[in-house]
Amino acid sequence: MIDPFLGVWQLDPARSVYEVGGAPQRATYVLETVEQDGVAALRIAMAWVSAEGESLSLALVAPVDGVARPISAPTPPTAEAPAPDEEEERPSSIRPPAPVDTLAMSLVDTRTLDSTAFRGEEPRAHVRRTLSEDGRELHVVQTFTMDDGLQLVNESWYVRG
Repeated sequence: MIDPFLGVWQLDPARSVYEVGGAPQRATYVLETVEQDGVAALRIAMAWVSAEGESLSLALVAPVDGVARPISAPTPPTAEAPAPDEEEERPSSIRPPAPVDTLAMSLVDTRTLDSTAFRGEEPRAHVRRTLSEDGRELHVVQTFTMDDGLQLVNESWYVRG
């Protein structure tokens, strides 16, 4: 049952740590049920202002059944990363995450919702969304696998909007 996850969530940037790109200045994360091809599905819509001030958005729709399906939504535009300072060089400043083509979503338990994005048969991104016991906070951990196998993690905290 995905109902406890549904709603509008606002990013708490002070508690969020990003290895891929900088933490957004602000973000909204909307989870809602929709019908896709006659089947109940989850729609995840995100809108954010990047660390550099660029407004971006993305929406994905997938049934929560663990089956990998082609991703039909376009990927968000990406800005050219600025050259990193030598003291602050991070792998994510050098390489963007690998592109993906399929997505599988599954409910692990009543408080954990996972998705895995694949390029071909290879998992390239995993997102774990964990609800707090009181249902007021959503902890989102995104793990990206780069072409060379390096894994980078973005960790975000959201509160109900």
